Amino acid sequence: MAARKIVGRGAGPRSPGGAGKKRAGSAAGLSAGKHAASKGPIEKNSKANRDPDKGYGRAAALEAIAATTSDAVISVDHDRIVRYWNPGAARLFGYTETEAVGRHIELLIVPDELREEAARFAASLRSSRASIRNEAVRSRKDGSRVPVSIHAAPVLDRSGAVLASSIVFRDVTETRNAEAARGQLESKMRLGALVGGLGLGSVDYLLDTLTLDETAAALFHLPPDKAVPRTEAHTRFHPDDAPRIEAGLAAALDPAGDGFFALDHRILRPDGSVRWVTARKRIHFSTAAGGGRRPVSGVLALRDISDRKEAERVSKEKEARLKLGVTLAGIGLGSIDYLADEVTLDESAAALLGQPAGIPIARKIIHSHFYPDDLPLIHEQIRRSLDPLHSGFIDFDHRVFSAGGAVRWVSSRVLVEFAQDENGDRRAVAGLLAIRDVSERKAADESTRESEKRLRTAANAAGLTYLDVDIA
Repeated sequence: MAARKIVGRGAGPRSPGGAGKKRAGSAAGLSAGKHAASKGPIEKNSKANRDPDKGYGRAAALEAIAATTSDAVISVDHDRIVRYWNPGAARLFGYTETEAVGRHIELLIVPDELREEAARFAASLRSSRASIRNEAVRSRKDGSRVPVSIHAAPVLDRSGAVLASSIVFRDVTETRNAEAARGQLESKMRLGALVGGLGLGSVDYLLDTLTLDETAAALFHLPPDKAVPRTEAHTRFHPDDAPRIEAGLAAALDPAGDGFFALDHRILRPDGSVRWVTARKRIHFSTAAGGGRRPVSGVLALRDISDRKEAERVSKEKEARLKLGVTLAGIGLGSIDYLADEVTLDESAAALLGQPAGIPIARKIIHSHFYPDDLPLIHEQIRRSLDPLHSGFIDFDHRVFSAGGAVRWVSSRVLVEFAQDENGDRRAVAGLLAIRDVSERKAADESTRESEKRLRTAANAAGLTYLDVDIA
């Protein structure tokens, strides 16, 4: 709001009666033509006096603007007495124009404890002779407080003396609340990032720069909280992973896409060390005048997952060794889902029973392979394994119909996992099955028993005594 100089008395509009009656709340107060000008020099040759219609038009325009703005527009004289009070001021502070005009502004809307500060602000306005801004708290008629932005401009005469002040107040409650909410959100995000080991970053695609926080910067060996070219980070991409990263970024930057990037990849740091990171990025687009979209900014979250990847590598190696051992031992494995009532078999177990490998099949299909004469034993063992009071582990031998319908002896071991349901009761939810073909062992055992039986019969026929001796 620029400072204005008063060039004459009587520049304000006259009443319709032409008697020169002044209006107490008019825009003449904004231009100081009504009250403040009475203290200034009379410039008989002023432009306003030479052209009163033009002066009236200017005042009318000011009054129309002040009357329709949502901001509070107030004019005070040199003594800080309110001379103009627009509808926005009435809405913001609760006082009508009649209640406000003629009263000291500090006594009207400034809280007691802030009046000294308000006086310093007014003194600064008078001494600077230029518009100044501030933010403060002011009082309403009902006693409530409201945060406001203040833009004040002095009204000067030709000599530069301050005759009056025009002040615009704007309610910044929503702005303050939004800033507070944003600050709380940022604090929570930073705390969550710190606790979760996340590094955060922001991307400016217009400037082609990237700014990382301390965690992310330490991961990439880049300076924290400083904008650096995006290419600086891209040089850290591991050569073997760079093509997938670039392809993922290109897809995320496509205006026709969803603007989201998610990938686990490696980075190669300047010291030669390799780290695994999981990266998530959300890209924001703007719409150009022609309707096209272009990326303008992005938010990046990074986490070092090197330890997890190393654990996965070790686990895979152990799994491979275990699988090799299981294969050499002829053991077939299966996982049981008791909630879905399904079983998934590996290749060895599936080959034994003649069922598909790697896909869930109904438990009843597995049960259909049980040899009829062994069903009482099998059902009892299954019942025991599913008993919540039992350990959930069973180990027994039984017969099954294998692929092609042949009868095979198998050694079955099942370990059941229990969980509590909504009522607090334990119930079976999953299980691990290990099955091994022991037909040859059973045949050898049966052959041994037959040999012993024949030897016993021959010994009895010869009048000899047959002894079982266990030589340890």
